[in-house]
Amino acid sequence: MPLIFSVLRLSLRTIGLLLLFFGGGFTYHVAADSDFTSPVHFRISDPVVQGVVLSALPMHEVSGAHAIYEYHYAYHIAGQRFEGFSYAENMGVEKGASVPVRYAPGRPSLSRIDNMRAAPFRWWLAVGFALFPASGLWMIYLSRRRSTSAPRHVSQA
Repeated sequence: MPLIFSVLRLSLRTIGLLLLFFGGGFTYHVAADSDFTSPVHFRISDPVVQGVVLSALPMHEVSGAHAIYEYHYAYHIAGQRFEGFSYAENMGVEKGASVPVRYAPGRPSLSRIDNMRAAPFRWWLAVGFALFPASGLWMIYLSRRRSTSAPRHVSQA
């Protein structure tokens, strides 16, 4: 057993449980704010219309060393007004600026500002965070396997 585990007196199962529960909590919160829709719904060939930014506000979330901004925008398709939110690091887009808005052809209400995300975080960030609870499950599995495969000493009376 590595020295750090014996010094801290942590078993493989304990570390696995810590990774599973704390990592699972972080993964849940990051995944809830991750952009899983953009790779699925938006294609380079989707229609683009001009929209206008209604507000650009910094959020509490940070990507690297940069604050993430929430851009509220509006656009018109066939005379009907739609609104949406996109997210990116500060792109220097101010309120009232004209922006290209990409929308799904079958669902014009599903949109995002071109080259921005439909949620604060990129999808791969949630996948990266999911490695922690997955590692915890693997450690729990290994500790169970090791405890069930260990030879049992039978005392003879």
